[in-house]
Amino acid sequence: KGDELEEGVTSEEFDKFLEERAKAAERVPDLPSPPSTEPAVVGNPANRKKQERVDDTLFAL
Repeated sequence: KGDELEEGVTSEEFDKFLEERAKAAERVPDLPSPPSTEPAVVGNPANRKKQERVDDTLFAL
């Protein structure tokens, strides 16, 4: 196992992967609202993840 080289992915494959992940994220039901004692600034983790993926894609260019 340790001797095997990992094969890279093409930009087309990566774009397809990101597209599939975005579609999957849209299908995930919304999380229940946090208790009112929590700060409302936390935001939706799915949106944060989506933004991170967009940032990662921009850095990859």
